[in-house]
Amino acid sequence: MMNNFFSNSKIQTALFIVLFLMACLFFEYPTFIEFQPQSLHNWRQADCASFARIYYENGMDFFEPRVYNVLTGEGNAVGEFPILYYFVACLYKLFGPHEFLFRGVNLLIFMFGLLSLFQLVKRLLKDVFFAYVIPFMLFSAPLIMFFGNNFLCDITSLSFTLMGWNYLLKYREEQKSYQIWIFLLFFTIAALLKLNSVISTVAIAALYFIELNQWELGNRPKFFNHKNQLLVGFLLCFTTIFAWYKWAIYYNDKHTVTFLGTKVWPNWASWDTTDETFLNTINGFFKNAPINYFLPTIVLLIVLVFFVNRNKVLSDGFLYQSMLLVIIGTLMFIFTFFYGIRDNIYYTINLYIFPVLILLNASYIFKKKYPIAFSSKVFRVIIFAFLAANVMYAKSYNTIFYNRGPEHHRLNENYYHPDFRAFIDKAGIKKEDKVISIGDKTPNASLYSIGRFGWSDYNNIQDEYAFNNAIERGAKYLIVADPNLISTPLIEKYTGYYVANFDNVFVYKLTNDCKSFRNKMVKLKTANNNYVSYPQDNAPELIVCSAIDAKTFYMVDFGNGDIGFKTNGGKYVASNRDTDKKLYINSEWFGAWESFAKFEIDSNKYALKTKGGKFLNLNPNNMAIFEADTFNENSLIIE
Repeated sequence: MMNNFFSNSKIQTALFIVLFLMACLFFEYPTFIEFQPQSLHNWRQADCASFARIYYENGMDFFEPRVYNVLTGEGNAVGEFPILYYFVACLYKLFGPHEFLFRGVNLLIFMFGLLSLFQLVKRLLKDVFFAYVIPFMLFSAPLIMFFGNNFLCDITSLSFTLMGWNYLLKYREEQKSYQIWIFLLFFTIAALLKLNSVISTVAIAALYFIELNQWELGNRPKFFNHKNQLLVGFLLCFTTIFAWYKWAIYYNDKHTVTFLGTKVWPNWASWDTTDETFLNTINGFFKNAPINYFLPTIVLLIVLVFFVNRNKVLSDGFLYQSMLLVIIGTLMFIFTFFYGIRDNIYYTINLYIFPVLILLNASYIFKKKYPIAFSSKVFRVIIFAFLAANVMYAKSYNTIFYNRGPEHHRLNENYYHPDFRAFIDKAGIKKEDKVISIGDKTPNASLYSIGRFGWSDYNNIQDEYAFNNAIERGAKYLIVADPNLISTPLIEKYTGYYVANFDNVFVYKLTNDCKSFRNKMVKLKTANNNYVSYPQDNAPELIVCSAIDAKTFYMVDFGNGDIGFKTNGGKYVASNRDTDKKLYINSEWFGAWESFAKFEIDSNKYALKTKGGKFLNLNPNNMAIFEADTFNENSLIIE
């Protein structure tokens, strides 16, 4: 009775979905489902999220895709076919712009991709156990696990590729002509989303061409029986793909945009790299290997390649030839994008069709060659244990991917705070106001986070000309995520008009003449004319001296009534009120100890106060400070 129950195809599919959902829980997807783009390749994640959000906010014109970074125009740019982003934007229209909708759509498509692989394996091997194992072996690759619940469309593209392979094998088995259009539709969508997924389509088209010309087929029978329909289908598929990327190149050229890479980048091909770059890239591949797969799994896949090749006479001829062609396509892609893959490991996501084909071929051959071992409980327990080890290994990478380990790639955490977007609105930055975001080297990560168009460090805002050019193009606010940058000579010129701060993210208003707000040069002294100074620009301690020997400080306005004092060497004056009670020269960072308040004694005369509201008094004999309720001759004042 129980065996009959689990032999039901619908029950098996339902069980697969349950196991998939359990894996999602184990991989902590509910924890991350509402996260903004962050961690590994947050740059590209933010680009993808920007497309969907801007469709939602700025009109649903499909052929006007934009990102928040204005680039050389108004952010017009395109990479992959934006159908995914447009669909997500439609959901935003219905339910509001929530990150969980974008992540959820990708995750749902990924589930159907793995479910298609489940059906493919069951059809090929006639074995339900391995139909469960192989999809979850794919799921347990750390890179797949991370991006399965994410913003990149690479996983979506891989999922449609798996759907295409499933219907291709279904067509081989059932020979129904409508199935041709389904598997070619899936392959076309996959290639429109990510061009490197076309490797599978080209491989299948090559096998069709071989069969059409009645060339040597090896040990496989013919099965492309609807030759005319297939020819029309392949022509439509490749024409559609070519037409889209031709238009994408035209669109980016029209707006002078290159950052999304609709063309081959110079010096990325292996034959264009120097010897040093070649070796460094190879080294990078080895360093990235643990993110691709569990090391024993990588070794196993290499062994299985030799096993399949050695026993090719027992293989499914079509799958074996497909694997060989996919290997060729994979190697061509790697050699062409050699240098880029090192720093953009997500490029390899669509190449995972190769290990899938290895596992399919190896399982098929092993079943034919060792049927007793293949069916034995001991062998299956070993396989299950190996799968469990892979799943545990993938789970361990969450501690790295999501900022709980030493190798995280996370941006300033304030950008991900749930109240940060509301803070930007309260600061008075309107939706139409453009901003300059300093401290973010990506094009869109911080700009997407605040939902404003503008510039980031990616735009090389490195001099006054670049700042003033951005202001002329509409930049109204400066957002600085790294407090250390505020004290740099360039940024300091544009931080005079303080607006607000959210922890360590500071907002300043930009004007046509920001220099008029530059922080003042002042001296510090007591009411009885004991001057506080420093002997050299990089001296670690303050001294008491005469007016002639006293050096000036930059008085920096931190906002909220807080001020600080910086030496010519770029160091802040600090007071350690918890220990020795002395003033000293701290680092380039400022915090509570580097923050003071000023109190107006009379016109143009300000006394220095602690954050607690006490007057800051100085003992000139030992530079110790003490707090007093009233102003007196030992109180520090600003000159």
